[in-house]
Amino acid sequence: MKIFRSILILFGLIVTACYIVFSMLFFSKQKDKLICKEMQVEINDSTNFRFISEKDVAIILANSQLTPIGKTLNEIDVQAIEHEIEKQIAVKKVECFKSPSGSVQIVVFQRKPFFRIMGQEDYYIDTEGKRMPTSLQCAAHVPIVTGNTQKISLPAIIDFVRYIDKETFWNAQIEQIHIVDSAFVELTPRVGNHQIILGSFDNYEKKLNKLKNFYIKGMNQMDWNRYKKLDLRYKNQVIGIK
Repeated sequence: MKIFRSILILFGLIVTACYIVFSMLFFSKQKDKLICKEMQVEINDSTNFRFISEKDVAIILANSQLTPIGKTLNEIDVQAIEHEIEKQIAVKKVECFKSPSGSVQIVVFQRKPFFRIMGQEDYYIDTEGKRMPTSLQCAAHVPIVTGNTQKISLPAIIDFVRYIDKETFWNAQIEQIHIVDSAFVELTPRVGNHQIILGSFDNYEKKLNKLKNFYIKGMNQMDWNRYKKLDLRYKNQVIGIK
């Protein structure tokens, strides 16, 4: 009896396993035959800027004959879709996947502009230090670097803007960096009508700390528009020029 019962249990396990395998294969094939009737596109981080839109994605896929709608899920190449959209300069990464319901979902991650160069050319530098073009359909609210931008190396400019970006006070105060030459850089603040003469980028942290103290201790006692220029080039001094 025990042997017979063991045989029955083993037989039952084999039948169950076969059913599971069959079901998986059957439903997998059925799923692959599903026709895609919907494509959902999500543009990540699009609150502050949108260099690419859902309509742009649809046009890109249509031009490359990769539009998933009307195709079976088995015919849709998600890697080809990702690769095609990632060719766009404003795009950092794309994730594309098929849903069990038969729709295709595409998530687009944009490159993030960090600051804008407006010298002999006009373009953005993104958060990874790479160049990206401006767009007629979107303008990012980032610091602007103007003047003879070729007079100072790009890594030096990036380093300075990163410092401003991480310091809450300066991130709220500095809106423009104007480069005359490597030894003469001016800053335009958001508050006050004065210009800030930084000089070179050498020791910029000490220079800005000196100015911050002047703002806190000095400017609270007087009119912010009293001076036309504030010169930070001299050691332990902020020179106000009326």
